Amino acid sequence: MSFEVPEDSSQTVMITFTPSSTGIKSATLTIASNDPRRPNVTIFLKGETPNPRIVVSDTSLSFGIVRAGSSKGMTLTISNTGVLPLSVSSITSSSTEFSVTPTSLTVAVGSSQSVTLMFRPSSVGFKSAILTIASNDLSRPNVTVSLNGFGEDFNLFSSPTIL
Repeated sequence: MSFEVPEDSSQTVMITFTPSSTGIKSATLTIASNDPRRPNVTIFLKGETPNPRIVVSDTSLSFGIVRAGSSKGMTLTISNTGVLPLSVSSITSSSTEFSVTPTSLTVAVGSSQSVTLMFRPSSVGFKSAILTIASNDLSRPNVTVSLNGFGEDFNLFSSPTIL
């Protein structure tokens, strides 16, 4: 594009950002002129494609004391504060004593969805796991939530029978 700018005036130039893929993009725009003091002016450009943004209600959940062999449930909320739908491709636990349903979901723009976490200790003792949520949020593709609980045998604490 070529144009003349009269002395002591300005010219507006429209620049359009049309990315072919997601992510942060950068470029330079060089304006060449007949100005002897600044024959070339370089402008640095940066743009980011629209993106979903994952937010989780908790980064750590404690299930407390649960009898070994029984279970306790808790809810975790996944929200999307971005401008595109959030696609959660998988939600996995590092321990079989902590489970989650559903294991994949889509969260609309400006919405939230809950998942149910279950703690079912198979034995007595402190238990912990990491819940990993994989999504199409480019800035946070994997979000983790720490989980813990204590498996207990309540029979150890029952009162003796008085005869």
